[in-house]
Amino acid sequence: MRRSAWLLVCLCVCTTAAWPATAIKKFSELKPGMKGIGKTVVRGFDIVSFDFEILDVLESAGFANDLLLIRCSGPVIDQTGGIAAGMSGSPLYIDNALVGAVAATTTMADTHVGYATPIEDMLKLWELGTPPVTVAAGANRLLPVGTPVLCSGVRGRALDAVGLVLRRYGCRALAADPKPMGPQPPAAVQPDQGLQAGSSLAASLTDGDVVLTALGTVTWRDGDRVLAFGHPFMQRGTTSLFLHQAYISAVVKSVELPFKIGSPAGEPVGVIVQDRSAGLAARIGPQADSFELEILARDETLKRERSFKVKVVQDAELAPSLVAVCVMQAMDEVRDRVGGGMARMSWQVAADGLDQPLARDDMIYSADDITGEALPGPLYSLDALLRNDFGTVTPRKVSVRVVTSEERSTVRLVGLTLNPARPVAGKELAVTARLQPYRGAIFEKTLTLTVPATATGRLVVDVHGRPEGVDSPLSEAALVSGGLTPPSSLVELRAALSEALRGNTLSAELLSLEAADERTRVIEQLRHLPVRDLFSDTATTFPVLGGGAAPSTRPLARAEATLDQVVQGRWREVVTVGQEP
Repeated sequence: MRRSAWLLVCLCVCTTAAWPATAIKKFSELKPGMKGIGKTVVRGFDIVSFDFEILDVLESAGFANDLLLIRCSGPVIDQTGGIAAGMSGSPLYIDNALVGAVAATTTMADTHVGYATPIEDMLKLWELGTPPVTVAAGANRLLPVGTPVLCSGVRGRALDAVGLVLRRYGCRALAADPKPMGPQPPAAVQPDQGLQAGSSLAASLTDGDVVLTALGTVTWRDGDRVLAFGHPFMQRGTTSLFLHQAYISAVVKSVELPFKIGSPAGEPVGVIVQDRSAGLAARIGPQADSFELEILARDETLKRERSFKVKVVQDAELAPSLVAVCVMQAMDEVRDRVGGGMARMSWQVAADGLDQPLARDDMIYSADDITGEALPGPLYSLDALLRNDFGTVTPRKVSVRVVTSEERSTVRLVGLTLNPARPVAGKELAVTARLQPYRGAIFEKTLTLTVPATATGRLVVDVHGRPEGVDSPLSEAALVSGGLTPPSSLVELRAALSEALRGNTLSAELLSLEAADERTRVIEQLRHLPVRDLFSDTATTFPVLGGGAAPSTRPLARAEATLDQVVQGRWREVVTVGQEP
């Protein structure tokens, strides 16, 4: 049976303590017509009760969860307008025995009727164990769209980008207050008593200046162990997400589906360790695996500056996109416009597993969208590290600094002079590039190549900036190395990402005719390979380049210079190398 319009989840406070055992009623004992009460929060932290009746018992085959078809009623349900998003996990009791959790309802219909997940299926989550985990990347899954994720600290197209990322996992992005305004849990509530069956909780992907969280309800607690939701959040399996107690501001009636408005209350109080079809399993006390993200964005045109501090969960699939969304929000916020411009950008990834931090700087120009042009750098760098084939990389801190301006600072290659015009093997070749600044006077820059003593015949002098349409450090690294040969170790990968062509790098290379043709082919391939696009709901992975490029694709000689402008264009000259008399 298809479940639509999944509801939400939420968790809270601390430590291990003695906890009263909960009586359980087995699925086999349940019959249509049985009645009981459920528990949830509709305002603040206070738990209230509502009535329910089992309409039918739906047994599933294989590994699918069994279901209860239920009708909810009473003053609380009248107040909410039916089963509301955020009631997911609300515990259901018959004769003081726990039978399951509210899990779903159907939109645009009578939301007094819904489905519940039996507690027996939820308790099986603890049979999976909770080993320490750094979540590895895997294939994206298409799930039913529904679980609302409240997004504070992002808006505009950054919110749209979050929505497209979350939609891959069956979730919907909803704008929330600029900052969560929910109060702290009452001081009288002790840490070991704050979360109990019926309490609201928040399962969060980020914490800090940007908060992405799903609200729900605690179904069951035993000591430091908690079950909630009654359905998946993102169905990440073994995971590590932030767990908060949640404050509910209000429940909003809706023709489509009523929903709770709320926010995390206080600091994280635990970690979500399982995200499966039957719900969430969490532990009070331990903290989620995460890394710090610090962003400083400044716009020179408006003289505005904004800093972000965000904690991001250690998830190889999600983390790069979450970082990119935060950078997008910071840049758009200080620029207060969407369009072309310049950006000076630097980023650093400090991580366990790297021989040293990945440090990278760049200069970027776009006539159409400078924010969109700047994002691939940190996005693909982090993506390549987390998905590498060589060893586990666990980020501890990611720092991004970006300064934007509307003033264009570019130069275009308009000519080339070689001295001598006929290069000599074993001697130096002066390569003078003529450069046209944007609305400025032409100037020249000379780079010196040393022609190999073994060189002979016709060769190509290739002078260029970063090729247009090749916008990731790993792609640029492939061009620098002269072909599609990928790095062979984590050290090489980190170095390739750090040292790849910058936008303001002027390069001169001496290539064989075969190598020049290969470069052209590689550039075209890189322009058309699929990449991860924040504005697409089709999840594609940044390609790991490979393919045994021949040694002849590497440059025979190379020189480069760093300019104060973005270099545009490419100029090639075919030369014939002679031997010294």
